[in-house]
Amino acid sequence: MYKFGLSNFPDEIIIMILQNLPPKDVLNLCQASYRFMAFYKDKWVWKHLIKKDFAYNYKGDYAWKCYITFSKRKGTRKLSCGNAHTGIIVENKKLYMWGENNRGQIGYCETPSGLTLIKVSNPSQISCGSNFTGLVTDDGYVYIWGIKVISSLSNSIDRCCPTLVHLNNVEPILQISCGTTHSGVVMITGKICLWGGNLFGQIGSGISSPAMSPTFITIPGGVIKLVCGDGVTGAITTEGELYMWGCGIFGLMGDGTFENKEVPALIKLPEKIVDLSIGMLHCGVVTDSGKLYMWGVNDTGQLGDGTLIQKDVPTLIKIPKITQISCGQRFTGVITSNGDVYTWGYNNRGQLGDGSIRTRLNSTLIELPSKAKQISCGAEFVGVTTADDKLYMWGHNYQNQLLNIFEPNQFTPALVHGIPKV
Repeated sequence: MYKFGLSNFPDEIIIMILQNLPPKDVLNLCQASYRFMAFYKDKWVWKHLIKKDFAYNYKGDYAWKCYITFSKRKGTRKLSCGNAHTGIIVENKKLYMWGENNRGQIGYCETPSGLTLIKVSNPSQISCGSNFTGLVTDDGYVYIWGIKVISSLSNSIDRCCPTLVHLNNVEPILQISCGTTHSGVVMITGKICLWGGNLFGQIGSGISSPAMSPTFITIPGGVIKLVCGDGVTGAITTEGELYMWGCGIFGLMGDGTFENKEVPALIKLPEKIVDLSIGMLHCGVVTDSGKLYMWGVNDTGQLGDGTLIQKDVPTLIKIPKITQISCGQRFTGVITSNGDVYTWGYNNRGQLGDGSIRTRLNSTLIELPSKAKQISCGAEFVGVTTADDKLYMWGHNYQNQLLNIFEPNQFTPALVHGIPKV
């Protein structure tokens, strides 16, 4: 609609247009026109449509930037691979899970036979941790299930079905991230709170004792993406800055030191950051110009710089323009701006998807029948959704985390059958 020059119309016409469009179309207009964006933010639509969407009438830059950012990312937050389990939100707003369920991490209290529909209304974003899972709904509620250590539910039992987390706040949640022993969420105002294991200070509260209840952490500028890893946490702010905290061994903080950080620390990078991923002992970020920087352990070439040398500061990796990154246990996968998938690092289970078990020190192009939309790397396996709304998986399959692929290891991308349109 914006192709016809509507941004030049007088205010009263714009009001009429915005009042009679669904929120999705309004958002498209705003993303295409700075005038519509300013109007949307400051006048009628913010008050009515945002309040309707989130049941919370908050005016401010944090809320606006978070809303725009996460609205743009909705199509890239629907697949998640954990240690040995997988979850995906399909087009008809249903959540399906499969794989290992020894601690209830797929949200089903009986032994699953394969693809399992999980009963949660209006799922929006999923995050599979090591042995547990977190979910955000369209209404901004958070559910979590799986192993008791990081359940955040103030009791000592595993939860095998989705259980609502009470965060003692009135702000809707936009994103959840589940790590190995801790979890965290981002709210519409840019605030974050975390809970769970804290041996290395990964909660960010200034101490290293476990956080048995959600703990609010302050980061200047507000947060638009939070990533919980293995004893490490990272966050991207609304201004594109990167903060890291937690375990500093092997240079994981990216600041040239090897010390743990119990509070968020600003990491210097030459450009604004748009994506972040944390693997077992390595990290990577994507800048707004599509450059890729990586650091941490590099014993299997997981940094992709052609060496086996550890890096304690962000190191530029030579690769085509990147839009997404996902770090697995000892390997890495990315999607480029034209939808190609590249992987590198350890390959003992076929997790690189190149048809071999050869470890790769440099990026390797993976053949897929369609362009990629999202990539998620689990411990030793990978899932990719494509532009034709299909799911491909490869790598280790010892717990049926690749679903209907019946080999113990899958060395090239294989189409996953039986899943509705993704």
